[in-house]
Amino acid sequence: MERDKHLNYDSHLDSILKGVSRSFYLTLRFLPSAVRHQISIAYLIARAADTVADTNIVPVEHRIQALKSIRNSTLTESAETDFLLSFITDNGAADFSSDEMSLLKNFAKVMAVYRHFPPQDRELIKKVIADITTGQELDLLRFSAASINNIVPLSDDDELDKYTFYVAGTVGEFWTRMCFLHILNEQKLPKNEMVSSGIRYGKGLQLINILRDLPFDLRKGRCYIPSRSLNAFNLQPSDLLDIKNEEKFRPVYNRYLKLAIGHLECGKNYIFNIPKRYFRLRFVTALPLLIGIKTLEKLLDGKILAEKKIKISRASVKKLMLLCLLFYPIEPLWKTLFCSERLSDL
Repeated sequence: MERDKHLNYDSHLDSILKGVSRSFYLTLRFLPSAVRHQISIAYLIARAADTVADTNIVPVEHRIQALKSIRNSTLTESAETDFLLSFITDNGAADFSSDEMSLLKNFAKVMAVYRHFPPQDRELIKKVIADITTGQELDLLRFSAASINNIVPLSDDDELDKYTFYVAGTVGEFWTRMCFLHILNEQKLPKNEMVSSGIRYGKGLQLINILRDLPFDLRKGRCYIPSRSLNAFNLQPSDLLDIKNEEKFRPVYNRYLKLAIGHLECGKNYIFNIPKRYFRLRFVTALPLLIGIKTLEKLLDGKILAEKKIKISRASVKKLMLLCLLFYPIEPLWKTLFCSERLSDL
């Protein structure tokens, strides 16, 4: 990324970003420069919050307080960022990786760049960070006593929808509004429709993560499949620990696969609404959808309760990127990449 002196962007933040998210860092390189720094900084703030929330050896109440401090640092635009240094010191560095430690120690630099953004950019970042940290707090409270011997499920589809919004739907909204602010023409594109589709696109990507990571979350005591759906098939969350119940569980699982497919259809419309001349924006927006489609196809056939993560290979991702680049000049051919007969038959 090029350094922007007006925004006081510190090039050291690029190496931190690369360390905490190699795949997203590669994506950011393709983003138009008009929004690259804003989305990078928003990501780093959210990633700091993720690091705090996921530190299981730290008491829940301490993590919630740190999340509130991160949220308040954007809401009040306070220069105070030492709370994360205290968090590290008080918890003996916990189980942070070296890259995560670097992010937390350099959080003041992240916030310094944030405070140099124009007011409209800051407002959008405030909103997405407030939503993300609120969702993280709710998650920590919901699963505070969860374990493999005490699996806590979500209650119903409304709770699942709320969770996927806070974790990822709000990111789709942020991304869309930021692009309309700096790149897209509101007079020529259906902004409200794009925002709604962006939210559903984000929800769909998160739902895929939930379905893919189900066996691992269950062993942490977390069940994101609502109890109401499980009860309809005489299943309890603990039943999902036994792969013998896979056939009985499959109709429930497929119901949420269909929901994810519906969300991704909105994502497809979202991408196709972006004018072709915005190649960089279209490319980085399309890649997660293409990966999501291939992941859903694997989930259709995979052992969904087995402790083996179902995901597409790096080679497959590189192939998708190459095809996306090669097919792009011919719109009808490019759009074929987003079609899946197997998913449409579900």
